[in-house]
Amino acid sequence: RRAAPAAPCRSPNAGAAFISQLTSAQSSTRRRVGSFAVTVADVLARLVEKSLVGAEQLARRAESRRVDLGCKQGTYRHDAVDYRNPRLVRPEVCMSEARRSFASDTVTPMAAEVLDALARVNRGTAHSYGEDAETARLTTLARELFESEVAIFPVTTGTAANALALTAIAPPFGAVYCHRLAHINTDECGAPEFYTGGAKLLPLDSADGKIRPAQLAAPIAHARAMGVHHVKPAAISLSQATEWGTVYTLAEVAALAAEAHAHGLAVHMDGARFANAMVHLDCTPAAATWKCGIDVLSLGATKNGALAAEAVIFFKPELARDFERIRKRGGHLWAKTRFLSAQLNACLGDGLWLRHARTANTLATRLAQGLQSCGIALLQPVDANEVFAAFPAPLIAALRAQEFEFYEWPAPPGLNSPAVRLVTAFDMREADVDALLAAIRQAS
Repeated sequence: RRAAPAAPCRSPNAGAAFISQLTSAQSSTRRRVGSFAVTVADVLARLVEKSLVGAEQLARRAESRRVDLGCKQGTYRHDAVDYRNPRLVRPEVCMSEARRSFASDTVTPMAAEVLDALARVNRGTAHSYGEDAETARLTTLARELFESEVAIFPVTTGTAANALALTAIAPPFGAVYCHRLAHINTDECGAPEFYTGGAKLLPLDSADGKIRPAQLAAPIAHARAMGVHHVKPAAISLSQATEWGTVYTLAEVAALAAEAHAHGLAVHMDGARFANAMVHLDCTPAAATWKCGIDVLSLGATKNGALAAEAVIFFKPELARDFERIRKRGGHLWAKTRFLSAQLNACLGDGLWLRHARTANTLATRLAQGLQSCGIALLQPVDANEVFAAFPAPLIAALRAQEFEFYEWPAPPGLNSPAVRLVTAFDMREADVDALLAAIRQAS
């Protein structure tokens, strides 16, 4: 508050009186303001103290009830959170108990490096809709990694990446050939058909999840013989790694792509676990994609440490001509694209994606070897981070009673016991795998 104005100076002595009065008023004002500031600071300090005490009490109560963060098996616990400086629970801090979820690599937390990247770009303003510096950096990084002038478009989910990529290469009256168990055929709720406006998925079968070149000729010839009455062959989609956990060799991809191109079809690769396939193949990203004939790649990151980030990568610029509008029309153009690009940059920038995949693959191999030592039959070679095995029903019941999580899988013909899928991930430890193996030995 300002002091009330003094009376005008009317004599020489009045000037000194005016100065004295003004100084006294200013001192009084400073005392009042200072007292008010001390009072506010004291109140805030008390509120903060109460908040911290309350958070600590919540943590103690949560621990006493063993309430978990995101996983009922007791992997991520409240006592691993610093309530005075809250941030994502880091796996190395909170994994004090054996992890019991082998259901999927989507149950994982965000990688700490990804969280740090999100915090870094969460400052100030940035241009929207992909015109930001982080997305420009992603384009440069992708072109360096793939050794080509690729066009890369961040999206949020694997389903979006696959469906929108297929929209760019298949018309509404087109046919997309894929494996019977392909994710686009079994797990995307018709999204490819919806976003393409009606393109038809035509599934092909095999025991190991791979499509062979010889499988294409007959259905394509039939489609062309039927003319206008049949959907027009437009594309093939292969999964790398496959839904059976197997990985195409470079020669297999090249042969399949060559056959597709010979018939005028575009080639899409569903790379939800592309990093795991890369580690198995021990090759460059370019060698695993466009050098083998891949036209468009759905690159996964969510299973490998990102919060929610995938990318559609075109190796032929003409195929990406309308993709910006396809993505926008499909509702997958983020205003704040920098938060998608930052995740991808964190994963791809210094090899984090491959380190994570190597960890997951190594643990899957350890698990597979341990299962075989227990007399458990494997249903497929373990090329990436998925293990498919035959579990007797009593063993499944015993493991579920101990809260181990995994999916039962459609059993291949001739198998007399249930099939299960076990998935390892970047945030797992050897101790997690060993705990499952110990439970299996105890129950067998």
